[in-house]
Amino acid sequence: METMIESKPSPMIYAGLERRVFNEWIKGVIKSAHSYSEEKLNYTILLIERENIDGKYRETVRILKALLKQRVEEKLVWKIKTCVCNKLKVDIDLIENKTRKREVVQARQIIQVIVKYQLNWSLAKVGLNIGLKDHATIMHSIKTMRNLYETNKYYRENVDSILIYLGAENIKKWLL
Repeated sequence: METMIESKPSPMIYAGLERRVFNEWIKGVIKSAHSYSEEKLNYTILLIERENIDGKYRETVRILKALLKQRVEEKLVWKIKTCVCNKLKVDIDLIENKTRKREVVQARQIIQVIVKYQLNWSLAKVGLNIGLKDHATIMHSIKTMRNLYETNKYYRENVDSILIYLGAENIKKWLL
């Protein structure tokens, strides 16, 4: 009588099963990553990089890192907008509107210049993200802000206090 020896599947079968489950998880991550928090995105990238032995998920990691960078930049742009609008007592919703009121225009120009130099964005990207303006408008904002910064003491004090609050004092070199 033969005894039946219960044999365990080889580790390769387990590895194959884990890889299949991991691949399904990756597909789910890609579909729902836009709703992840920054912490969850960082953790997900860490997990994928740890399992990325053969480099198969390099593109997935690149996409997730780009999404994370975009989130961080959006958060910084929001912080800059709220800081400038609070300091200058301008409604933040007016920044995106086409109003020509002086206080709104100056707040928009300050935001555009700070975002340009803080995030090192192109003129076109700044214009697209703040007020749907083109690159020439951003160039004009930089020129106008430099002129006001050099000639208007009150304006300079406001801009300096905003830059100090944001920790962006390095932008002053672009204004002089």
